[in-house]
Amino acid sequence: MFKCKAALEVVLTVYLVCLAIVFSTDGDLEDTTTPECVSVTKELSIFDTVFGGKDAKATDFPFVVFIYRRILYTNRFPICGGTIISDTWVLTTANCLIGRTVAGQVIAGSVKRNSYKMKNVRRVIMTVIHPNFDPLTDYSNIGLVKVRANFCWSLHIQPVKLAKEGTALSSKVLGNVVVWGQSRGGDISTVLGLEEVSILTGKECSNGSEIICSFNEKNGPCGEDSGYPLLIGKALQIGIVSHDLQKCGEKNTITKYTNVAHFRKWINEIADV
Repeated sequence: MFKCKAALEVVLTVYLVCLAIVFSTDGDLEDTTTPECVSVTKELSIFDTVFGGKDAKATDFPFVVFIYRRILYTNRFPICGGTIISDTWVLTTANCLIGRTVAGQVIAGSVKRNSYKMKNVRRVIMTVIHPNFDPLTDYSNIGLVKVRANFCWSLHIQPVKLAKEGTALSSKVLGNVVVWGQSRGGDISTVLGLEEVSILTGKECSNGSEIICSFNEKNGPCGEDSGYPLLIGKALQIGIVSHDLQKCGEKNTITKYTNVAHFRKWINEIADV
């Protein structure tokens, strides 16, 4: 009886030690120190564009990231998308961060859902939600994520250009929204792409300066696209996918986005960009 009890105590001790390791580390993360980065930059042309929901390459929009939440030890699933705005900050929506802790990861340098390099994984150390965010109306739906180790700039990883405060848009201007390409009731693509949309302003949108609208002649964004950017061309971010995503994959619909220019001052105050 004594031997069995002793053996049981040993097994229990080993189990508790292993459990502590699982929940106190991120296992395969390697961003405990600032990595040695080789500076490789590519000047992104605003009009260097891929249209029509075509599959993209990582160099097409190197500022796009996947935001993941850790599940136990080995599994991840994506919460939302985001864009790199500095070497340690990512822009996304507030509803992507509600109820989330810092136990998460950001993956850069990839446009494929299940393909990435470990050197491009960063641990989340801080999340910031706009103080005026209203989850019932989605107004002030904007948030920031800070990672522990700097992003290493390369042809696959670059910061996005943000619209300046006070930027005014003309109606019917063509924009591009980064999407997974999910059709209503259909499968979600494993590769990101761009969909061309028409920007709506004024009475056509009628939601104040916080919101930008687009008319989606083809497929509109879906829930899986929350946090991804609305762009002019392929390098200037003017909006964040954040509103009215129930009509995903439907043609001839209107989608609302968080207006980056409206919140540029707040972004600068937090992230200093």
